[in-house]
Amino acid sequence: MGFYNPFPALTDQASAINFLVTQMDATIQQAVTNNGGYFVSVKEQMASDTASYLPNPKNIHPSEVGYNMIAEQFYAAWQA
Repeated sequence: MGFYNPFPALTDQASAINFLVTQMDATIQQAVTNNGGYFVSVKEQMASDTASYLPNPKNIHPSEVGYNMIAEQFYAAWQA
């Protein structure tokens, strides 16, 4: 699974956080695909609705809705 921005509420540091997330996501994707695995991206989907997926600014873990979205991404990748 790729990486997502776990700190959407930190708007002052958004540029730096987004850069790090993009770099980490790309590194994870490369490692997974180089070893024959299936990479599941969640970065864009998670960012599309942080109010629902990451509602608590003091908690980096997704809400139940967020975890369901992640599961849907895995299911879609599995079906492909």
